[in-house]
Amino acid sequence: MKNKNVINYFWKNHKANAGLLAVFMMLANIMQTSSIAFLVPVLDYMKVNGEIDLTRSYWTYIDRVFSYIGIEISFVNLLVVVFLFLLSYQIFAYFRTIVLEITSAKVLVGLQGNMMNSILVLPYRVLSNYSSADLITFVNRQCVLATEVFKIFFNIMVTVTLILFQTGLMMLLNVKVTLISFSVIVLVLATTKLKFKAMKSIGHLINQDTVLFNRGVSEIFNAIKYIKVLGLERTSFIKMKTYLQQLFKNRKTEILIKSSLELFITPVYYALILIFLFVAVTVIHMPFANIMVYLLIASRILPLIPNLIREMSRLMAFVPSFGDINELISESSEDWEDAYNEVNIDRVIMKEMSFSYEDGCKALTSISATLEKNKIYGIVGKSGAGKSTLIDIILNILQQSEGSIEFQSSADDKTDRRKWNAFYLTQNPVVIEGTVRENLQFGKIRDDASDDDFLEALAHVGLDDAFKDREGLDTAITQEAGNISIGQKQRLALARLFLYDYSLIVLDECTSAVDERSKQLIIDAIKEIKESIVILVTHDLDVMETCDHVLEVNNGTLVSQEKSTYN
Repeated sequence: MKNKNVINYFWKNHKANAGLLAVFMMLANIMQTSSIAFLVPVLDYMKVNGEIDLTRSYWTYIDRVFSYIGIEISFVNLLVVVFLFLLSYQIFAYFRTIVLEITSAKVLVGLQGNMMNSILVLPYRVLSNYSSADLITFVNRQCVLATEVFKIFFNIMVTVTLILFQTGLMMLLNVKVTLISFSVIVLVLATTKLKFKAMKSIGHLINQDTVLFNRGVSEIFNAIKYIKVLGLERTSFIKMKTYLQQLFKNRKTEILIKSSLELFITPVYYALILIFLFVAVTVIHMPFANIMVYLLIASRILPLIPNLIREMSRLMAFVPSFGDINELISESSEDWEDAYNEVNIDRVIMKEMSFSYEDGCKALTSISATLEKNKIYGIVGKSGAGKSTLIDIILNILQQSEGSIEFQSSADDKTDRRKWNAFYLTQNPVVIEGTVRENLQFGKIRDDASDDDFLEALAHVGLDDAFKDREGLDTAITQEAGNISIGQKQRLALARLFLYDYSLIVLDECTSAVDERSKQLIIDAIKEIKESIVILVTHDLDVMETCDHVLEVNNGTLVSQEKSTYN
């Protein structure tokens, strides 16, 4: 990830705010530099006790300005001008800070929004390379650090422009001394380039260690029951401690690199001040007022240099975070309207369809079958036979490697996969934190769906009485459905099926965690489904009895046969 891409991203998405920041930055720097520059006439005025020569250099311009606004040149008026410059600087600096903070918040929300958009629209085969912990890390930590990149970059620009402004003022006082001093500073900055590269490398390592740590935390939380039962608390802690120790090691290296950047630079600046004093007094005989202003400017510039180096080192450490999330941010926008321009499909036709993973391992070979509306299909097979891969291709989660798969409708012989509606119940059904009603609404529902429809959907899966004694549809479901049973969780997710008219319905082991009564309710509900292609992935013989055809997947190949033959 090159630094210019960072700049391009911020400029492309936040150019108005960036322009406003630049205006306040320039005005604040002009006011601050002007307040320092005006100390020269103040000191001159004090030196000659007010007996100034209005024909000399800057006094001519000051006299014109003061005459134009109708005031006389006096010590008090000169101090008032300095005060006004300082006050203006504070006002512009205040608005610069406010705009920067507001823009930073906007940048963070924008990055997180782009990340979520990309996660939702990117193909599953891309997202499957990341764990949920990785994606959470990207959306939270990496986006925050990427926002810091924006703030640091702007702070660097403020510092650089301020140094240039005040260096220009120093050149008005003495060109040769300023050029020599500035050349030494540039040379010192050039020597830090290797350190900046080291900071960037450390930034990459810290990001990697953070992702590994978050993955470990996620794994432990997911397996907490298993860990408790088997007494693996100490083993799990030692594993996480290893991640933390490596993270600490890299952070310590980062701190040492930062410190070493400042260690040898500060003495150079002190030496420059002493050399200037010696040259100014003994060689070029600079006027006292000029020496004082020169030293005042130098005392303001020199602390900025270590700050500049510190900010640049932070920039190098945080830029990799922007690179990480930029890989996932999709530049193309999703046309969400098309997703709702749905077509009811009549059949799915697979011809000589095969699928291979990136490592060359073949999961499916020459699959040919036709799935038609108003039919129920059972897909069976041993674990690892390829059932999940076949379902993922049918649902457009994966793309076949060879052959073809077509979706046909009565309105159009072939239709875009995005334009048909499908229902999918996984083996680990999705139930969100919220009310029962909100869970039923977490899917497609008919426009005229009412509470009565919600209750009827619950009745289809045997949950019509489950929440009656609590708060009905307003019953709260806790995070990860911790306050309902596994069977209730599966049936609650299945109930969404009955709130919309789906063209394609895929139920993966929909009766694996329910009792006999609930299973029969589900089977009866499945039999009532019309105008849909229904696919049941199952090992349950009772569920197979509802199927019109049973498709057996064996070692990546498909055998279509009647259910009676399979039984």
